[in-house]
Amino acid sequence: HGNVLLKVRSKNNLVTGDIVSKRADIFFDYNFPIDTGMANTTFQSLNNSSFEKDNSISVYPNPANSIVNIKANSNLKSIELYDVQGRILQTKLVNVTNEIIDISNQSNGIYFLKITSDDGVKVEQIVKE
Repeated sequence: HGNVLLKVRSKNNLVTGDIVSKRADIFFDYNFPIDTGMANTTFQSLNNSSFEKDNSISVYPNPANSIVNIKANSNLKSIELYDVQGRILQTKLVNVTNEIIDISNQSNGIYFLKITSDDGVKVEQIVKE
């Protein structure tokens, strides 16, 4: 059991719709290689549906030790806490205008809150001390 990290550098002449096929052999100790089989990658344009930003959302205190307050003019729908690698750590579904998030069990560092309300979305960087 384990993980394999593979970095790929794409060619500059690839366009949307191009397909690149590759296979690899993985060697463990002195055993015969494990064939990964053929993998196909299709290049596509990244897109993000447009969204409304809700500037009425406020997050405080920042930096915080354990509790983060979130306040908005409209109903909050969801609050998601992410680490700097983009891993989701906590999700909270709510239907209020004020909410408290407890980050006391998180390590000191930088985190991101993605807050969705009836009026839009706001992503806020917070620091845990």
